[in-house]
Amino acid sequence: MSEPPVVGLIPSGKITSSLLDVLAAHIQGLLYLPVDILPPFDPPPGTYHTGRNQYHVGYLLDFLAAQQNPCRKVLGVASYDLFLPIFTHVYGEAQLSGKAAIFSIHRLEHISRSKEPEKHSTSPHETLFLRAAKVGIHELLHTFGLSHCRHPDCLMGFVTRLENLDALPLYLCHSCRQFWEEVRDKASGKK
Repeated sequence: MSEPPVVGLIPSGKITSSLLDVLAAHIQGLLYLPVDILPPFDPPPGTYHTGRNQYHVGYLLDFLAAQQNPCRKVLGVASYDLFLPIFTHVYGEAQLSGKAAIFSIHRLEHISRSKEPEKHSTSPHETLFLRAAKVGIHELLHTFGLSHCRHPDCLMGFVTRLENLDALPLYLCHSCRQFWEEVRDKASGKK
């Protein structure tokens, strides 16, 4: 009998199957982890804040972590806006060294207002898919114990604006890559 997937992607809201497929391919290609796309979930009562018109990401994480599924890690992919009380919004959040992470495409769909013209022309779908892969993998890696990195060319950099997200590469710096490989090998029993 084969092992269950390590990562389960769980959509919530209006998430296309093509976005989930691209995200799964990026996770498999960059992290070498098996991925399964799980059935969608509705945000539970008490997670929506009417005054903010946003969903409390901490409550959503607790909900995702409590769900029974065959995956060791779960990554929620939401279409609605997320917040923590101390921030106006968050792109995503994760349980450091825990089971669950979640991110939202709500603010990733916005076009950045860069003063410099684009060097490479990309479609809005390509931009969204790339941003989703960056944020999703970043949050997922937090569940494996990776923290924020200060290296300017690392996917684990801390981001608060789309311009910064767009500037991040879709790879890890040498230190984070080495840490990730040790964590992955330990989890799979190689070391």
